[in-house]
Amino acid sequence: MKLIGFLFVVAAALLIAPALVQAQTFCFTAADNNDWNDPDNWEDACVGGDPLNDVPSNTDVVQICDDVVAVISNTSAVAYSINVSDSSTGALEITPSQSSAATLTLGSGESGPIQHVILGPVILNESVSGNDATIVLAAVSHIFKGFGIGEVVGKSSAAEISIATTGMALTSDGTLIRGALQITGDADFYNYGVVQADANGTLAIRVDGFLKDSAAGVSVAERWKATAPPSGTSILLFDGTFDFGPNPVTSLASHFVINSASAKITIDATPGPSGDFTTTGRLKLSAGVLEALEDAVFGSGSNFLDMSGGTITVAAGKTFTHS
Repeated sequence: MKLIGFLFVVAAALLIAPALVQAQTFCFTAADNNDWNDPDNWEDACVGGDPLNDVPSNTDVVQICDDVVAVISNTSAVAYSINVSDSSTGALEITPSQSSAATLTLGSGESGPIQHVILGPVILNESVSGNDATIVLAAVSHIFKGFGIGEVVGKSSAAEISIATTGMALTSDGTLIRGALQITGDADFYNYGVVQADANGTLAIRVDGFLKDSAAGVSVAERWKATAPPSGTSILLFDGTFDFGPNPVTSLASHFVINSASAKITIDATPGPSGDFTTTGRLKLSAGVLEALEDAVFGSGSNFLDMSGGTITVAAGKTFTHS
C-alpha cells in the first residue's frame, strides 16, 4: 500500500509539473539588416534555414553566422548562450545610443555551466552620453572558449562584463579580453586565457571572489598584459576584493607583462579573505609602470623579477615584494 501511495504521488507530480522548455537555435543571418531586435534577421540555420520571425529568449542558443555583424543597440537583449562564427568580417557589437544603454544578458534563470564559443570578436562599443555597453552573465558559471579571433573587446572604461554569483572562466586556447572595460561582480574570475589592456583607458578587474590563472592542466603563461595603446595610456587595474583560496600560491601563478612606456599595471586590491594580492608569477617589465597602491607579493624561487626597463612605484606605507 505504501508503494502504491508513492507511485500515485509521483504520477500526480508529473501531471502538474510544467513542461520543459526546449532551447531553440537562433541564427543571425542579417537577412534584413544588422539589428538584433529585428525578427526578420533570425533563421533556424545559417545556410538554407527557415525564418523564425522572432528574436531570441533567455532559453535560446544564438549563432552569429559567418561574415555577419549583429548589433545590439538601444535595447536589452537576452539569450541562453552565444556562439560567434570565426570570420574576417563578422562580429557581435553591443552599441549604446544617446537615449539608452545596450545590454546582452546571458544564461538568466538557467543551470550551468554555460559555454560560449567566441570565434569572432564581441565588441562593447564606446559609451554615449553616459549610456554604456554591458554583458550580464546571470545566475550560472560562464565559460568563454575562444579560437581564431576569439576576443571580447572593450572600447570604453565604462563598458562592463557583469558576473552574477558563480563566476566566469576564460579557456586556455586563445580566449582574449582586451581593450578598456571593467569586469565586475560578487563572483569568481578565472583567467586561463589572456587579459590585455591595450587601449587608451582602463581595463579593471573588480570582482569580489576567487581570482585564478592557474589550475591542473593549465600551463603557466603570460596572462596579464599592459601593452601600447594607439594613443594615451593603457592601464590594467586590479581593485577588487580577491580571494585566492586556501592555497594562494597555486591560484595566481602566471606572468604579468608591461612592455610600453604608455602602459601601466596597478595593484589596488583590497586585502581579501586569504590576505594580500599574491602571485607566484613573474613580473616582466621592459617599459612602463608597475604601481602598487596596496601590498603585493610577486614571484617564487624560479619566477624571478624580469626587469629591463620601466619603473616600480609603491605607495607610502605599502610594500611590493618580488622573489
